[in-house]
Amino acid sequence: MAREEVSDGVGIIYTHRITDNRMSGSVCKNLDMFSRLCGDGTAERVRLMTTMRDRVKDATLAESRVSQLETNFWKPLIDAGARHRKLEENSLKSAWEIIQDLMGNGKALLLQEELVDAERHLNETTAGRALYTNFQKLNC
Repeated sequence: MAREEVSDGVGIIYTHRITDNRMSGSVCKNLDMFSRLCGDGTAERVRLMTTMRDRVKDATLAESRVSQLETNFWKPLIDAGARHRKLEENSLKSAWEIIQDLMGNGKALLLQEELVDAERHLNETTAGRALYTNFQKLNC
């Protein structure tokens, strides 16, 4: 029964500022960690959201950045079923539309399965181990 409760209405949103003109190493690492949180087979419950569109003066440049994200950095997630959504004008209405898009039944994310169903501690999860490994590299 607990499995059904976790699966109902799950989803996760990854936000990216459209004003960022490049993907720094830390942003790429965060995206990798995000993918680990989701696990295989749950990408349809993921929304890749671009923000700060109201701060971009050149709409063509913004669309070029979106295209680069979708065809390069986000491609594995999109190919697996994730969808890109734009937070329009940083409006509350747009944010709720994105959240409502995630509502409903769906498969639990890997992190949710590991924490709730398998009753693991955070450091025992796939994402937790990856985060620990990244911290160890920083301390070298």
